[in-house]
Amino acid sequence: CGNSIQGEQMMEFEDTTAPVWTFVPNNLTIDCTDTPDDTMATAEDGCSAEVTVEVTETWEQGPCEGTGQWIRVFVATDAMGNSTTAEQTITVVDTQSPIFVSIPEDQVLECDEVAIAPIVLATAIDLCSEVSVSFQDDFVQGTNAGNYTIVRTFVATDDCGNVSTATQNIEVVDTTAP
Repeated sequence: CGNSIQGEQMMEFEDTTAPVWTFVPNNLTIDCTDTPDDTMATAEDGCSAEVTVEVTETWEQGPCEGTGQWIRVFVATDAMGNSTTAEQTITVVDTQSPIFVSIPEDQVLECDEVAIAPIVLATAIDLCSEVSVSFQDDFVQGTNAGNYTIVRTFVATDDCGNVSTATQNIEVVDTTAP
């Protein structure tokens, strides 16, 4: 019979699907002396051959100098403008104690020199924050009233509360006749 009919249909395909992450760097905890990892995230898209990934980084200060968090936000965008985000947090901590760079040498003083002898402080540095150095003297009695030892303990404390100690012994003697 040869009957036929013809119709036309227009189909428009629209890409509304955001790219999919193929790799996002893990959250990390690093020491304040380490360099943050700058590994980029990667993404792919089923419709677009080209996917761009951009990253923005912000720093949030921690509870003490040299510590905090790097927040890295990755945005993957396909050719049609569809986008998705991912985030990586790099936590920066300070777990290292200060390092003494100079400690006064042990010394022997005559008993009448103790009052006029200058106090020489130890010095310390820290790779992440400021350091304060304090000291405490403990007295150890010797064999007689004029002989004793001062044990001077230096305490170096950084901004995050990490502590190092060092000691100096000052022997006090009485060798002078009346």
